[in-house]
Amino acid sequence: MAGVETRRRRTADVPALNRRLVKELTARLKLNWLPVGRGNLKNTVGPEDVFNYAYTVFHVGGYQPCQKWLKDRKGRALSYDDMQHYRKIVVALAETIRVMAEIDAVIPAWPLK
Repeated sequence: MAGVETRRRRTADVPALNRRLVKELTARLKLNWLPVGRGNLKNTVGPEDVFNYAYTVFHVGGYQPCQKWLKDRKGRALSYDDMQHYRKIVVALAETIRVMAEIDAVIPAWPLK
């Protein structure tokens, strides 16, 4: 049963997405939230969809932080701690995307006149 306990521990260690982010995301997209896994993006969305967006689409200063982090570790096996750290990076980027949307809603155009 050690495998079951390990699996439970790892699931519990995964950083949760901010509830406010989830609420805003589902309201804007008009989709239902799945607490785990990936949605079909027609009716549902899940945390893996948010992680996928942060990995493939989000850029900071001309580079994709998730891809860069992984490329910097190419050729070596990631430890459990590395994977936990990577998940935290993705959650931080998801929160950054949420804050950027709030800023964009307040500032209609740039530069300010």
